[in-house]
Amino acid sequence: MSALVIAKRGRNYHLRRRVSRRYRGAEPPEIDWMSLHTVSETAGRSRADRTWSQMIEA
Repeated sequence: MSALVIAKRGRNYHLRRRVSRRYRGAEPPEIDWMSLHTVSETAGRSRADRTWSQMIEA
């Protein structure tokens, strides 16, 4: 999951992942952003993998 990156947007940290070219027709944005609902970078890093796994399962 090297394409997972956390970044601060406003006050909260978000998970950023580039959408593969293969799926860009199904998912129009080139970059997918998901809020990690935290202002702490440490908490954001620990939530990133879990948040992405939940997104894949859905």
